Parts: sequence; structure tokens; C-alpha cells
Amino acid sequence: MTALVGVFGPKAADSAASPYFATMLSRMRNRGTAIPEQFASAGAFMASRRHEWDADEFGWVGPALTVSEDWVVAADASLYYVPDLRRRLGSRVADPHAASGQLLLAALRTWGDQFARYVEGDFAIVARHRPSGRVLLARDFIGKRSLAYSVASDGTLVAASSPRAVIAHPGVSDSLDTDFIAAAISGLHGHDYRTVFNSVSVVPGGGTLAFDSARLTLVDQWVPPPFSSNWEETPSDAAADELRSIIEAAVLERLPDTGAAAVWMSGGWDSTSVFAAGRAGLDRRKQPSARLRPISLRYPEGDTGDESKLVESIARRWNTDVHWLPVDQIRLFEDADRRAAVRDDPRVHPFESQIRSLCRESRKLNVRVALDGAGGDHVFTVSTAAILADHVRAGRIGLLWNDWRGWGRRHPWIFARSVILPQFSAATLNWIGSVRGRPLHGFWDAATPPWVRVTPGLYRESKAMETRHPDEGISAWETRDVLTTPLVARAMAWNHAIALDEGLQLRSPLFDRRVIEFAASRPLNERLGGSDSKVLLRRAMRDLLPSEVLQPRGRKTGTPVDYFRREMIARARGEFDRYFSGGPSRLATLGVIDEEALKKAIGEYQTTGTHAAGALLQLTLEAERWLAAQELER
Repeated sequence: MTALVGVFGPKAADSAASPYFATMLSRMRNRGTAIPEQFASAGAFMASRRHEWDADEFGWVGPALTVSEDWVVAADASLYYVPDLRRRLGSRVADPHAASGQLLLAALRTWGDQFARYVEGDFAIVARHRPSGRVLLARDFIGKRSLAYSVASDGTLVAASSPRAVIAHPGVSDSLDTDFIAAAISGLHGHDYRTVFNSVSVVPGGGTLAFDSARLTLVDQWVPPPFSSNWEETPSDAAADELRSIIEAAVLERLPDTGAAAVWMSGGWDSTSVFAAGRAGLDRRKQPSARLRPISLRYPEGDTGDESKLVESIARRWNTDVHWLPVDQIRLFEDADRRAAVRDDPRVHPFESQIRSLCRESRKLNVRVALDGAGGDHVFTVSTAAILADHVRAGRIGLLWNDWRGWGRRHPWIFARSVILPQFSAATLNWIGSVRGRPLHGFWDAATPPWVRVTPGLYRESKAMETRHPDEGISAWETRDVLTTPLVARAMAWNHAIALDEGLQLRSPLFDRRVIEFAASRPLNERLGGSDSKVLLRRAMRDLLPSEVLQPRGRKTGTPVDYFRREMIARARGEFDRYFSGGPSRLATLGVIDEEALKKAIGEYQTTGTHAAGALLQLTLEAERWLAAQELER
């Protein structure tokens, strides 16, 4: 919604007249182009900038920068469940039509450092307490809106929506973190909140940082509720009905007050649930059904991504039309150089071209808000390996035997890695590795591609992120790891920035705190994995989605593997020649890759078309493209 800038320190008030302020804003043009709102006082400079169209969109009322006698607040935010927030604040907000910024002021006065845990929405917030000079930096629990920061060489705090904007400040170094780049092109999740720039970090998703007396402190951090590892024989219809109601409310909270919203719909169980629950809610409220417009990618018949028959059955069920976008009209590398120039991160979203094309199709329908199914995989399913490990832990031997046979992985070493080793602590695993003379590789550990030079820092990145808590089930640990890995916040912030660049707000109803809290309370058998996953979600949508959509599937459907292979084999060679010929590449110069090994892998991919290799090659290419774009910007 908004590009934010905050500079705090003795010379901060001079920022508005400094050339670097214009540079900071220019590096966030994809987030906002209107005239900025600004505030300056002794020790502080704050600014916000939106797109003109975004100022009138549902989710925020009034200016993005709010000034009072005690607090100044700059927000990039869409707020949901506002009536509930008003009820919690009670008489502290007397005006029933108070602007959104006034609600945040009341929340700060009421809950102080913990204010963000009571605010529901997608947000990044910079707030300064004027009497004390204390600054708070906060993000929503999943990190939909980005917020980066650095403490400059003179003790000045510099914050902005983009790391590339932060390094525009003259006191912030733009030196690169080569381990971060290596992790990005290796497809690793990243285990902390640093960025590609050594001196810049991001506020954790769900985190609140306080800057006081030239020191930064994490003063609050959202953690997911503990997910149940219990087992019940039969999923609950009552729980499914409650989940349906929660998802319906989450969808309706994210719809604009007037006009249409798009749903980017595949034939899977996540986006279809968003659409069906939203339509059911609109029908019950007797609101126009045209407010939800499904848009879907059409893959060739027989393609791994083809789910057109399932999507068409849903359209018939709800008597609506689907706006189809032929996927083979979308070029994987379309406008890639410009996109790299505005991207915050060397790691590209693998299907950015598809996201941008969906945005443009949404705009053709006069839509400014689109809903997706992000969050369903994180919340409503769990890996088969984690389920098997929990069976061992709970003594469910009969279920262990049946599920192991159904998994189809019979090698004893796979059983040991996925089921037995997770039962041990990290210290025990390290001791076993020292005795055997080489480290143990856990089931959730990742490998690096052969062309990436492995450093000690990169090796640490490849290990599983979190240590399992005492008495925590393996499936609960896996879900906590998935929800809190920094890559989730990075990816959600990427998607939001991409959509803004195309004139759209992207919202994810399944990444709703209430949805997550309810899913956590339910037994493990209602989540499951493999072809029979998302049991409770599917049961919640009974009668809202056709039976052929809800039934278990023999294989994962809707995967864009064939599309990706076609595009990479047809077009990647020319892109690689542009960036990896005529001398050492930037990645090789930085010591991140072995260029000869990379060129060998490119040749092999042209023959094999292996998806995993192609995905890592794309990440490598786009990291090199990003480095080239940053050179031009300097």
C-alpha cells in the first residue's frame, strides 16, 4: 500500500532537504508515486508515499502518516476486523468514524510495545513516541508488508519499506553478503532476518523492534500457537463447519467495500476454498455475487498444471464465468531486466511472470483487490515424514506401518532419516555425527547445487531452521518452522510488491491469524499429507465445492512443472549467454559460484530438463541479473 521512510537521530530533520531522500523514494516507485506525506522534528524524519489509486482502497481510512502530541505513526497497512479492535479499545476511540491512524494511536497508548499483537491486518508500521524519542518498528504476524532497517555509522536509525532504499542513506554501507546470495541461489530458506546487504536487516514477521538510546531491541514477537499432534479416528463435522465460518469471515474482511475482487483460482483446495467460502458469505449477506471474479491460468490439456475441468466444475456450481489466461502466452523472462531493477532481493519469485500476468488480467476486469490461496499448504497439511515420526513418538505402531507402506519409500535409511533421527535433540545428532566422522544429514536439511561454493556460513543455512521444543511433536515443529522461516515473510512481501507494481492489492485470507489459531487446535489426522491432505479444509467446503474437486487425488495436480520446463529449455540459453559469457560473471567474481560447473549444469539441463535443476539455474541467472541491475543503479 505504502512506501515508508524513517530516519531517527541528531541530523534526521535535515533528511527532507537531502538528495538521498529523493533517491530513497525513487527506489520504491513500485510501492508509491503520489506526493509524499512528511513529518520532521528534532531527531526525527518520517514519510509515507502511496499510489493515487491505493489511497481509496478498502482497508485503510485517512492519511498514512498520523501526528499527535505524543505519537507520530507512519503505516503501510490494510486493517481487518476493525470493529473488534474498536471494541477492545472501548472509550479510547470515541469517534465511530475515526481514521485508521487514530486507531493505531489508541492501540499504542493502550498496549505500548505489544500493540501489534492486537491489530489484525497486513501491515508495516513505524511509530515514534515524541516525549521520549523511542521508535517502534512493527510488522504483521506473517510479514505481508516489508520493513527494513539499519543503524548507520553515526548511530542514526534508517528504516524503509525496501532494503535498497535504506542503503541510499549515506551512512549505510551497500556491501553485499555473499553467503546470503549463495543461499538465495541454492533455494535455501534463510534462518535469520538479514538481507543481501551486510548492514541492512528486516523486521521479523510478527516482530516489534524498539530503538532507544541508539540501541535496537526485539520487544515483541508473534509465535504460532502449538499445533496438535493428537490423533482422532474421525474428522469432526462441527469443527469443519466452524472452520468454514472462520474462512468465510476472513475472505469478507479482505473484500473492497464496492466493486469486484478477483480470486486467482486453480483447481486445488486452497484458492477454491477462498472462492467458495466468499461466495457463500456474499450470498448469505445478499451482496452482489459479481464481487468475486475467478481468474485462472489455462494449461494445455495433459499438462502437469492442467486443472481446467475442476475449475469449470466450480464455475458451474456457482453459476459464474471464469476469466481464462492461457499460460503459454506468458513468457518466463518477460521484462526481466526491469523487474530485477525494482526487486529488493537477488532471489526471484520463480513464477513472477505468472503473478504479473494475473495482476494485469485482474486490472482488465477493473479490479484493484485480488485474493489468492497462499497459506493453505502452510496451515492445513504436513509432510508424511513428520506424521510417521509422530506415530513413532506416540506409539501408534499400526498407523505407522500402514502409512509407511502407503508412502512408497521402503529404503531403511530413508526410514531412519525421516522417522527415527527427528526424535533426537540437535546435540545428540551432532554427537553421533562426530562419532561417525561426518555430519548426519537430517530429512529436512537441504542440499546446495554443485556450482555453488559452500562456505561455513552457507552450510549452516542448509541445516533445518529450528530446534524442536521439549514435548513438541515433529509435525508441530515442522509447521512452526514453515510458518516462521524468514522465507515466508520474504515471499509474501515479494508478492505484495509485485502486485503493487501492477496496480493491485494482493490479499491472502488463509494467512489469517484466526484461521491459523483454529487449525492449530485440531488433531493431526485432520491435516495429513500426501494425496489425502487438508482433510478438515476439504470437509469444511462440502456442499460448497463439487465432489470431484474435494476427493483425494492420486498425485499432486496443478503444478507448473511442464510450463517451466518448456520456457527454460526454449529461452534460458539465450539469457545465460547474455550474463555468463564475455568474462567472469559477477557471481564468480564475488566467489559465490564455480562458473565452469554452472556451464556444465546448463548443458545437462538442456538434455534432461530436470525440474529441480532448472529451478536452481533460474535462481542463479536471476541473481546475476539482479547484481547487474544494482551496478547500473549506482
